[in-house]
Amino acid sequence: MYLNNGNNNIWIGQYSGQTISNGSNNVCIGAYSDVTGSSTENRIAIGYNAVCTADNSIQLGNNSI
Repeated sequence: MYLNNGNNNIWIGQYSGQTISNGSNNVCIGAYSDVTGSSTENRIAIGYNAVCTADNSIQLGNNSI
């Protein structure tokens, strides 16, 4: 995770939140949890390899669930 600009972001887990460089109000919980894009707003990814793809949305678990 290399955050250049943003507020209120939380990353918990190995390699979580790796693509976020600008954005606010994002949460990544779980190993390899992430969001697509570098500038994101209000995205939540929870679970191993969960990836949230749209602003103002949540992803629970990965594509195997």
